[in-house]
Amino acid sequence: MSQKEYANNPMNDLTAILNAYPSGLRMTSCLAPNLDYLCRMVTAYLAQRLGVAIEFVDDLPWATRFQQLDQGEIHLAWICGAPYTERMARWPGRLELLAAPVWRAPHYHAQPVYYSAVVTPAASPFRSMADLRGGRWAYNEATSLSGYYVVCHHLAQQGCQMGYFRSAVATGSHQRALELVAAGAVDGAAIDTTMLEQALLDDPALAAKLRMIARLGPNPMPPWVVHTGVSAALRAALRQALLDFTPDHSLCNQMAIPPLSHFAQVTDQDYLPILSMIQQAATVQLA
Repeated sequence: MSQKEYANNPMNDLTAILNAYPSGLRMTSCLAPNLDYLCRMVTAYLAQRLGVAIEFVDDLPWATRFQQLDQGEIHLAWICGAPYTERMARWPGRLELLAAPVWRAPHYHAQPVYYSAVVTPAASPFRSMADLRGGRWAYNEATSLSGYYVVCHHLAQQGCQMGYFRSAVATGSHQRALELVAAGAVDGAAIDTTMLEQALLDDPALAAKLRMIARLGPNPMPPWVVHTGVSAALRAALRQALLDFTPDHSLCNQMAIPPLSHFAQVTDQDYLPILSMIQQAATVQLA
């Protein structure tokens, strides 16, 4: 059902639809925890806009969050484009795109995109990706678009498929990879720019410990998705609410001006290039 059909059909009473969810909806994020406050802000807005209780789930391991999303026990999520496209290919129709955030910083050009920032210790001699050949690399996890697939894809395009780095360690999170770089324990890592920019806002002293030597991308912004077990009319209402969203400072108590500008409409076509990126990345062994 389209937004117009839903809006013009008097049989579609949103109150009646919401009665099918007496316990409310459950929302989670599978992105960096330092952006959870934005998820809470948007979740509060959706609950207020639609008149439904929405629980933000942040006390489960990521694997469990994905499992519950796949099963429809979690209804909404903000997830990386890589796991979305993998699910799109494996289980067509199980998840549906709602919208994707647009960051307000000028280098995002008012588009739902982000980058992978290649960072090194500030005191290091490295000035380019080429300088990092044979170095010590860190990445958050092997299912991450910004931290892993983008780097492997970049190396594949350069014809470097085996052992570009002397070592490569999975850290479990962008935050931990960033800590290792800042401490000089590794020579470089690729960090989601939205996470990195938030980390620098939270800890301005971090800027003196890091140097960004490259920015890979742009890549499709991690989308907000909904399980299709949620009724079509409620999915439509959620999508429209996100597209109508503008940051409300009364809901955001951590920053005067949040980095999130608005949400943009996206389609599966916007995320399909990630599948070929993942295929090329599979030919690369980092270390």
